[in-house]
Amino acid sequence: MPRGLKKAGSSEPLPPLEVDHGHGPERFTAWCRRFLTVPRGHGAGEPLTVHPFQLRMLSGVLGGAPKRHSVVVAPRGMSKSTTMAALALYLAFDQPVPGGFIPLIGPTEAGSFRLLATVKRFVESSSELAERVTLYRDRLIIPASGTEIVAMPPTVTAVEGSDIAPLAIVDEIGFIPSDVYESALLSCGKRPNTGILAIGTPCQPKYVDTTPLRGLIDAARAGDPDIHYVEFAATHCDDWSCLDCLREAYDGAIGTVIALDDLRASMPPKVSEAEFRRTRRAEWVQNTAESFIPADSWDLLGDPDGSISDGADVVIGVDGSISGDATALVLASVADEPRFELLGLWEKRRDDADSWRVPLLDVEQAIRAACRRYRVREVAADPAHFERTLQVLHAEGLPISRFPFTGSRAKSAAADYRGAVLAGLLSHSGDPDMRRHHTNAILAPSGLPEKTSRKSKRHIDVLAAAIIAHSRASWLARKRTGRVMSIRRKR
Repeated sequence: MPRGLKKAGSSEPLPPLEVDHGHGPERFTAWCRRFLTVPRGHGAGEPLTVHPFQLRMLSGVLGGAPKRHSVVVAPRGMSKSTTMAALALYLAFDQPVPGGFIPLIGPTEAGSFRLLATVKRFVESSSELAERVTLYRDRLIIPASGTEIVAMPPTVTAVEGSDIAPLAIVDEIGFIPSDVYESALLSCGKRPNTGILAIGTPCQPKYVDTTPLRGLIDAARAGDPDIHYVEFAATHCDDWSCLDCLREAYDGAIGTVIALDDLRASMPPKVSEAEFRRTRRAEWVQNTAESFIPADSWDLLGDPDGSISDGADVVIGVDGSISGDATALVLASVADEPRFELLGLWEKRRDDADSWRVPLLDVEQAIRAACRRYRVREVAADPAHFERTLQVLHAEGLPISRFPFTGSRAKSAAADYRGAVLAGLLSHSGDPDMRRHHTNAILAPSGLPEKTSRKSKRHIDVLAAAIIAHSRASWLARKRTGRVMSIRRKR
């Protein structure tokens, strides 16, 4: 007998439903009410009632021709685990596939077992199901069809080679590694009408580039016919405390599976506003840490109608790279309240080849052109990955200043720049790339800006160049002396 066996099940099929409800939401609702009982909590011991919002979650599986991908994004506390557990049993008993295999994949192995535990509670609370199921530690088997419902770790080695039928259930898709999801997808299709149901809340920013959720949503919104996408979200207004928004996001779940008082009890300041928006309003937030430059503060300083005039005293801030990152040139006027403009940006795009490199000759030429147009007091650059260019430009007579973006100097410069933005002591051109790089950054414990994760493709190089430019332009504005140099003046 396999290790972990608790009870051998009968191969007798379940008694039929009293009324033929066909195949779809109505049959699922009737089956749950007939064979499942609420295992614990509010209504424990009563027949399981399937609510309209739960049918909406499962519309890609129960409604019409099933899609290969069914993706659901919803707030926390909407009884997603209960809904998925009920679906797994319904498919195994009422819509059986001979030798079916239904993996339950959670964000961790413990998460997979928690979902299986919900399935087991349903079985153990129903005498009709319990006598027809063989229970093991990590799975249960329905002898009548040979279908297995298995708690599976979120690893490629565990998923690889599975013969999924009719469905894989993925919980918290926003925290599942992309390669695991891909392995599950490639394990579908060996038999007809197989696919994946993936449910979760919007993921934290540091997981955006390592999980498939954001890409699946973007593809669905672009019209991918293989993806059925369902979104529960607050769109009524942008006020995080708006109760109408919560009712909209929870779509009937408030008062049925979660209490409004429970939602109120988790409002800020008990949790951060960003986490409340992500988990309760199902919003995509840029970060759950503190933004280095808040988007609203940055937007208030935009002045697209102004510009730095030709011949003005300026500093060019440079943050350079070679391949996978970006190189940015930021122009800052030498003034008590400087103006910032994006002089140049070279960054690898999604469709660029892996062999892409920053065109350093173009960067150097852009700096030379700026020196002909403005009175460039300094070309201030982080020398990392950029030393060769600095030596070339210095040999041509340009006023090169090395500004390593590390250590106490960088921390002080970053704090000064952030303070200037929050106090409204600068202006900028409103360039969208500048905004993107500024709002991509979070405030690190060191005081420096950093990406949301090391693997993030969301660049912050324009911000680094702006910090360097602000530090030197502000110092020169106070000093008001020193050598002024440009290619034009040198001539």
